[in-house]
Amino acid sequence: MTGITQEVIILLRIIYHKRPNGEEPAKEWLGALERQNPSVHKNILAKIDKFQLEGFKLIATDMLGSIRGYPNMYEIRGGRCRIIGYNDEIRDVFVLLCGLMKTKQREQGQIAFACRLANEYLSNVEGGG
Repeated sequence: MTGITQEVIILLRIIYHKRPNGEEPAKEWLGALERQNPSVHKNILAKIDKFQLEGFKLIATDMLGSIRGYPNMYEIRGGRCRIIGYNDEIRDVFVLLCGLMKTKQREQGQIAFACRLANEYLSNVEGGG
């Protein structure tokens, strides 16, 4: 019998944050991006897929970056497009919070919004929601 080699692939679990009112900011942003610019949408989805496969070793690349000053907050980069997410180490899940087109004027506001979403996510999961 010949030797059979099996490769086990462990995927990073990625979810979309769902707000108490039912909104899913990251998913909705991706939907709008698909309608406005399908090729950019395809590119950012490919980055999310690659991150799911390769995980945080991508931090050494220009595709994934930590958000300075915000623990466990990261951005998946696809050109000027960004998806901001929160790494929930306790539950072993990466939560996609919101997306943005990078500009200096909008960046801080979007990071503040993402932080509010991360806090909302944490209060929902810690409160059993």
